[in-house]
Amino acid sequence: MALLPALLLLLLPLAALAAAALLLGLPGYDIPPGVNQPAKLRLVLTVLLGTAALGRILEKTGLCSQITFGRYVRQGRKLGLDPKLFIQDLQFNKVPVRVYQPKATSDGPRRGILFFHGGGWVFGSLDTYEKVCRYLSRESDSVVVSVQSLIRGNPTSQNRGVPLLFRERAAFFALLYLNGDALHMKEVLEGSHIPPDMRLKYRKWVSPDNIPEEFKVRGVKPLRPTDFIAEVYETVKRFCEPNLCPLLAEDSVVHQLPESFILTCEYDVLRDDGLLYKKRLEDNGVPVTWYHLKDGFHGIISLYDYCGFSFPSGKRGLDSVVNFLKSL
Repeated sequence: MALLPALLLLLLPLAALAAAALLLGLPGYDIPPGVNQPAKLRLVLTVLLGTAALGRILEKTGLCSQITFGRYVRQGRKLGLDPKLFIQDLQFNKVPVRVYQPKATSDGPRRGILFFHGGGWVFGSLDTYEKVCRYLSRESDSVVVSVQSLIRGNPTSQNRGVPLLFRERAAFFALLYLNGDALHMKEVLEGSHIPPDMRLKYRKWVSPDNIPEEFKVRGVKPLRPTDFIAEVYETVKRFCEPNLCPLLAEDSVVHQLPESFILTCEYDVLRDDGLLYKKRLEDNGVPVTWYHLKDGFHGIISLYDYCGFSFPSGKRGLDSVVNFLKSL
């Protein structure tokens, strides 16, 4: 890994060429007109595609894997000390964590926040979300414990081709986490892994009918019914476990959940999951505070104060989380 900084300098021209080539395919991706600063989003996407292309080249040369290179680029530069926070790396039962604690004295016990970072179990680290966790701790006057996730190498959505998370990549990351490979991705995307009885059982929870009409104005393309393939189900059945998909938890479990906060982004492949989960919580009497970013996209908060790629909507989303925490 020590070679990576030098490799970055040596291969930047090649990365630029790779990114330029990939840009030819960008018109196939939907850069939503409702996003604030669409040109910046296109630039972010270009960097990500260029990183992926360069990672593939490095993997073919045997220098490092594509995923390792992607993780390295996403983690950003190491930050210095924070004058307002104590920050310490620890292990809880052999799980790496980073603890952020305000230095200012407190009149009583502070809130404690467990932060589990994103990245689809493939990308992301304690360093990737360092600025986000520092901000949450400082602004909400809370102790934040950031947890290093285990990293391993369906109603229809209007946002299947919207950056930064595409529907196909979401399925790829989940399969890679569950099985170590992305076999049967086509069948999963078509819904062939869902048994008929399970489809019938979950229809009352996972249905386009439960999505408010205001979120269908850009059009909806229902998935075509497909035949159930038992072999695929046996391979990926953990897809339907509540630990991976809390939307499918039983009512007896959901109604025990505490007061909750849900943040959704208009241009996010997971937007409808958030809306459906919000309804499930409310139907079970769980108090919900909901904040929707009308010009937000998947991963926008992770770009907060990151190499000039911040978006105003991401800061608003982060502040909405802080305001909820301070209200508790």
